[in-house]
Amino acid sequence: MERAQWIEAVGALLVLGSLTYGAFHQVGTARQLADREQATVVAVGLARGVLELCALRAFDERSLSRWCSHPAELTPPGALGPEVGEGEFVEFDDLDDFHGWSRVDTVGGVPYQLEVRVYYADPNDLDRPASGATFFKTVQVLVHSPGLAEPVRLKRTYAYFR
Repeated sequence: MERAQWIEAVGALLVLGSLTYGAFHQVGTARQLADREQATVVAVGLARGVLELCALRAFDERSLSRWCSHPAELTPPGALGPEVGEGEFVEFDDLDDFHGWSRVDTVGGVPYQLEVRVYYADPNDLDRPASGATFFKTVQVLVHSPGLAEPVRLKRTYAYFR
């Protein structure tokens, strides 16, 4: 081979190498995006599961045995959380028992940390926490996982009907 042919061959190998690297890089990036999307779907499913569990509970501990006609009759904001003897979520009998609850679920070998916060919502703006008890409680579920680009946050507001 002559020198010009060698240079052409080396140049062709460099071009082929850079194209191959680019293709493998694209495949790797696509795989990372697919993994991240899968982690997001799992996190959303776990958070929705918690919100569905909350929907099966009473609105408030004090509304279990009687009808509450005024928000002042409900659990004070500072007392939200499980009552004595309610250690696990299967023992929770009202929405605010989930306040402060956390759990790690492992799906497909990937850990998902779930954290729940419950607060009274402002009746005029349900996206804002209220300063006192109202007939609206918001349950917010935050899910962290190494597979997520950022935590997944879902919330739902529940109403106590008079």
